[in-house]
Amino acid sequence: MRRLRVLPLALAAVVAVSGITAAPAGAACNPGRYPYPGYNWAGLGQAPGVNVSGADAAIWNYAPLVPYGQFSYIWVMLSGPAGQAHTWAQIGNHQVYDGRNTYVQFAQPDGYFFEHNFPAQPVDQWTYYTVLYNYGNHAFSFQINHQTVQNIWDTDWVPQGAIFDAETTNLNTQMMGAVQDTSGFWNPQLYYNGGWHQVIGTPGVSNQWGIDVSGYFAAIPPDGFIQTWDRQCPGV
Repeated sequence: MRRLRVLPLALAAVVAVSGITAAPAGAACNPGRYPYPGYNWAGLGQAPGVNVSGADAAIWNYAPLVPYGQFSYIWVMLSGPAGQAHTWAQIGNHQVYDGRNTYVQFAQPDGYFFEHNFPAQPVDQWTYYTVLYNYGNHAFSFQINHQTVQNIWDTDWVPQGAIFDAETTNLNTQMMGAVQDTSGFWNPQLYYNGGWHQVIGTPGVSNQWGIDVSGYFAAIPPDGFIQTWDRQCPGV
């Protein structure tokens, strides 16, 4: 195992994301479902068949209702080879019962896990979140609005895919977004073969245990925007 070196940097300043129209503000809601434990996802991933060295998207910062002890996330992630567990490099928006923050997570096959929290980006605003990989020094860089906030060097795996997902840890936790106040990803892209490429595929929803959660959560892709929301929450 390589000896990891982790360096948090100063938090990037909040900047306006040009060319993106703001979505309407809305309110969080209690979905009223049975609190069945397990991870639920809404979004899209792609493994293009080659090594991937970047994932980038603007995320609409939403503040869902989260019961005590649970979590709701929305994130950009580089992932390892198919079938290789415990490999991810992730940055995004994280909501808990009593607050929210921007966070970075990193995991590798030997069991090493790292998480670092930063002040939250403003709700009802777009923020770019980016993960980059450097083959020369086996380093991952994490960015907010294209300014680096975290570096991790001398890592043990090479990314081969990217995922753009909202996530909950319990069926009675609100997924990021509401029916008339969606969250999601603007212009989600992967970097491979020397350039940035729009993510390809059909967004969907899934559950850790294989439960059909299509009646609870949603993800669709209009015009380069993967929208996510909780079907039980009307929004505005």
